[in-house]
Amino acid sequence: MKFKFLRHETQEYSLYKEINTGKTWTDGKVVYRRTFNITPGKTIELNASIMSYVSITGFVILDGVFIQNLPFISGTGDIICSATIERNVLKLENSSGYDKRLNAFVSVEYTKSS
Repeated sequence: MKFKFLRHETQEYSLYKEINTGKTWTDGKVVYRRTFNITPGKTIELNASIMSYVSITGFVILDGVFIQNLPFISGTGDIICSATIERNVLKLENSSGYDKRLNAFVSVEYTKSS
């Protein structure tokens, strides 16, 4: 019996600093990553030279103790929290009543036009 093992690669993350991931997107461009700490009501202006978004991933901390991947969906199927990007602005979308209870770390992977 033969086993095929996937090669494990270490991914680098740094808060707010742009990282070259070492990956290439389908158009041949280099993929970069930035990680942000964001709370409801706060917006983060992203780099204007971003050509295309590859992924948005992260997790949210509820009440300082409960950690859940984004999007955070309740047991009844309601979306409690998600990260969105519109016109190069990152924001945290959340259900009412959770404004002061959420803190998220969001990683954005993208390619650049230049």
